[in-house]
Amino acid sequence: MSTELEGIPFDHYQRYAATAALVDALALPAATVLEVGANRQRLLASFLPRSRLVFSDLHEQTGADDFVQADASALPFVDDRFDAVVALDVIEHMPVHLRAKAAVEMARVATRLVIIACPLDQPWVHAAEHEANDVWRNHFGEDY
Repeated sequence: MSTELEGIPFDHYQRYAATAALVDALALPAATVLEVGANRQRLLASFLPRSRLVFSDLHEQTGADDFVQADASALPFVDDRFDAVVALDVIEHMPVHLRAKAAVEMARVATRLVIIACPLDQPWVHAAEHEANDVWRNHFGEDY
């Protein structure tokens, strides 16, 4: 990984690295991957340098040939277009009534793998976040 990636928050790094490991497990020479709700940084490209990536977001991003403006609940792609579809930290920003539809759309355009990662508002998640913060504090002397 590049030095640039070393500067991202550890939880982002963890999600992108786990995603890359899952996509790499498909053992394809150049997987086609759609990132739904992609950020402008295009971090997934650094983690999947051999993959052919398309990035999408509800909001336009100019000047990028690999970008398609799209609503996750109505993706403008044919069925089975991508080997994998990835949505990291996206679903929680969508209206609740569109979340299931977005998941169905991601599955429709993916042939092999859909990865959705998002925070859950559950007691066990809050407990895990407190435990993770304790570890961070022990290592770095401050809260995350």
